[in-house]
Formats: sequence, C-alpha cells, structure tokens
Amino acid sequence: LVALDVIAGIVLMIASVTVGFGVILSGFTYLGLTASCGDGPYAGLVCNSAVLGLVVNALIAIAVLVTLLGIGMFLVSLIRKRYTFWWPLGAIVITVVVFYLATWLVGQTVPPL
Repeated sequence: LVALDVIAGIVLMIASVTVGFGVILSGFTYLGLTASCGDGPYAGLVCNSAVLGLVVNALIAIAVLVTLLGIGMFLVSLIRKRYTFWWPLGAIVITVVVFYLATWLVGQTVPPL
C-alpha cells in the first residue's frame, strides 16, 4: 500500500467528517425553520412544514449515513490493502450534492419575503 494513498485517504476522511458535521449542523438550523413556519408575508402563501421537515430530516440522516459509510469503508479498504482515498472522496461528493439538493428543496417550501 502506497503511503501517499494512505495519507490522502486520512486527509480526505478528516475533510469528509468535517463536511458531514457541517451539513448536520446546517440541517439542525433548517429544522428550526419548521418551528417558525407559518403564514407567509402575502395572503395565501403558507410554508409547507411537512415537506420542510421531511427534507431536513432526510438531509441529516443521509449526511450521518454517508459519513459513517465513508469511515467504515475507508477502514475496510485499509485493512484489505486496497486504494483508500475513493471512499472519503465519494462521501464528500455525495454529502455536498445532497446538501445542495436539500437546500434547493427547502428554498421551494419557504415562501420568499
């Protein structure tokens, strides 16, 4: 196993955990929107709290699962002496894509000011 691969895998794993933790904290921030979700500033515009809650909870769950999967598969690949940097890199990409998708969906459920 090449030392550069292991070092890159460890650095990417730290980045993956950091990104996952940041997305989870953002998800909890969005979860606070569901408590204050009510009538919009214009007549007939109401925040869709059911979709908002579902999207935010799914964002948090996916971020946790992808981060844990990246850590687990990194360790398995390290033990099996395979390339290790693919798993944390994939976890980062999936977490960022899911974050932007969830942010877009949250933006669709909250009426504009």
